[in-house]
Amino acid sequence: MNERRSSERIPVTLPVVCELMEDQAGDWSGVDKMMTPIIKDISLGGIKLIGWNFLPEGQMLKVIISSTLISAHLEILGKVAWCNALECDEVCLGVQFINIIHGSQAILQELIQLYCNGSSPLAEMDIWTE
Repeated sequence: MNERRSSERIPVTLPVVCELMEDQAGDWSGVDKMMTPIIKDISLGGIKLIGWNFLPEGQMLKVIISSTLISAHLEILGKVAWCNALECDEVCLGVQFINIIHGSQAILQELIQLYCNGSSPLAEMDIWTE
């Protein structure tokens, strides 16, 4: 398999909100318009997610990333590059960033750098257990 990413993948465990962008046919086939998967790795070019909804290649998403490590949240337009079924009704998705909304590029770089410098990815999961 050829690696298509131009940026290094950084392993993380980070909750995220994804809003599905309306498809041209308006057919949602029972898929929720909002998902809350977990980011498993991140780069400047995209993310790998573990979630519960199978999405078609090309599906557009608004990805909203919040982290206790940074003071702002990121809003990024992305496109599903691939989606594979896993065990236990989960899916693994690759999302390519298409448009990083104004001001979010520097915040994304800061977040990735913090993880590169050893910030604990487990601290992010605390928001789900409070």
